[in-house]
Amino acid sequence: MTSPRAKAADVIVKIDAIPAAITWENEDDVDSAWGAYNELSDDQKALISEASVNKLMNYEAALDVAVLISFLPNAADVTSTDADKIPVAREKYEALTAAQKALVDNTVTTKLSSCEDKLVETIAAEINGVTEITEVNKGNVKELLESYDKLTDTEKDAVDRKIGRKGTKKSFGS
Repeated sequence: MTSPRAKAADVIVKIDAIPAAITWENEDDVDSAWGAYNELSDDQKALISEASVNKLMNYEAALDVAVLISFLPNAADVTSTDADKIPVAREKYEALTAAQKALVDNTVTTKLSSCEDKLVETIAAEINGVTEITEVNKGNVKELLESYDKLTDTEKDAVDRKIGRKGTKKSFGS
């Protein structure tokens, strides 16, 4: 039979075994550590330091964002319709604490930045492609402006700079 201290020590080992840089591939590591922690009695949980529990909570927060970003398309495949996903991923990332952000692997943040760059480029190109609003393209222009509205303020500013306009919606009479 395993002693209460040994079970608590096993949980600490699982927490400490989680890599310092989180990607979606670490989901099993984090889930395993939480599962082991949740199986402990209250007395055994008391043997786990607050720092270790906080570390596990930070891993989980970083993992949630890493998984969200992993579901984004590759940057080359980004279209204006991804405007409902990419800004949300950025907002979730920005909501992390500094300690949690430090746990997110650079490949994850690079993917997010690449997707944002491609989204800005795509929306700017589509806006530049509209020379006039007609009955034929009115629906597409409306969808394009809806995509623009979903961007973060930083992304909107980047689109405006790219197309040389301030207030993209105003230029369409919206």
